[in-house]
Amino acid sequence: MPGFTSSYWLFELPLIVSLFIGGTLTATRIGITVRVLSDLGRHNSIEGQIILGTAVIDGLLGIFLLAVIYEFSNSAQLAISNIVSVIFYVSLFFVLAPVAANLLTPLIKYLHRNTDIPGLIPVALV
Repeated sequence: MPGFTSSYWLFELPLIVSLFIGGTLTATRIGITVRVLSDLGRHNSIEGQIILGTAVIDGLLGIFLLAVIYEFSNSAQLAISNIVSVIFYVSLFFVLAPVAANLLTPLIKYLHRNTDIPGLIPVALV
């Protein structure tokens, strides 16, 4: 909210630009939250897990918001069919991403164990 408010009211940027700025800043809170909790040594506490969980939910809602704003900026209208389409694809991603991660994890662990390069972190490009 502060990103949108300051860009729209303080810097007088257009509405759609301000919405993008606000949505982008919303999606970056998870990393900041993890870092602060880790620095305080509270990331494994019950309170830290609650804070991290809410940051993840906030990040997911921010990603959804960015997707809806992007659709709005492309079509210059906010049609229900566009919103339903965005909800469908975002939901599909959140259903399929953990499945793909579980399928690729054994391969990545195998590559990690059998590498001769210290510090190499294998990744999968799909």
